[in-house]
Amino acid sequence: MLPRAVLLELGPRDETMAVASDFELNARAAAMGRRFGLIAAPLMAHRVSDASASAKNPLITFLEGIYVFQKNVVPMLAAKSALHLIIRSSTTR
Repeated sequence: MLPRAVLLELGPRDETMAVASDFELNARAAAMGRRFGLIAAPLMAHRVSDASASAKNPLITFLEGIYVFQKNVVPMLAAKSALHLIIRSSTTR
């Protein structure tokens, strides 16, 4: 769940995506520097059905997931230096 202001900043979902538009929206939010957290309470229900688009075509789900990862996550990781990982891990020992 994202606040309305964040959704307006991100822009609309990618309607070319058949099954992973929610994943794409969240990946775009992360790439824009938005932080995510965990709320240990049920806030919504998720219905799983054999008739869903992702269940009917798992290959499309996989390919769209890879596309989202390449489009949003890889550039975000490439922009960050690996040095911060080394420094953080050495200071926590």
